[in-house]
Amino acid sequence: MRQLLLTLLTLFSISLAANSVAQQSDGEVEISSNTVEHNGENGTLVYTGNVVVRHTDITINASKLTIAEKDDGGHIVRVSGSPIRFKQAAVDGKSISGEARQGRYDIDLETLVLQQNAKVTQNGNTVSGDTISVNLKTGIATAGNKKSTSSRVRTVIKSGDAKR
Repeated sequence: MRQLLLTLLTLFSISLAANSVAQQSDGEVEISSNTVEHNGENGTLVYTGNVVVRHTDITINASKLTIAEKDDGGHIVRVSGSPIRFKQAAVDGKSISGEARQGRYDIDLETLVLQQNAKVTQNGNTVSGDTISVNLKTGIATAGNKKSTSSRVRTVIKSGDAKR
């Protein structure tokens, strides 16, 4: 029971940091890469090679980034790498960072999904699993895959934080 409580507290703290990203959505987005390709037929932009995305206080590094239009007119951003990495400076000066083999960000729904060896670290506390999803509007984060019995979530909490 104590381990479940600590896991939920860690996910909650990660959710709060993710929620601060949604509140800071102003500012320009800078994307740099070795190449970029625009496909007018299917409405995609594909950035490849040493992709770096900077937006306000978040930086994402990946091997490939694809921006595609959804049927409803919105946009999906997909990133992949070996691994992809992100880092965000939180409002309180602390940072949140993470990595995974693949990621997906729905701009309109403000949801971020990290997949394949996903790991998120904040204040030395780490949550890892096959999938970590964050709704940036609500700040709700989930880790793991309910449909898989072989998928496990691992939480590591610094001993000083377990007492709080």
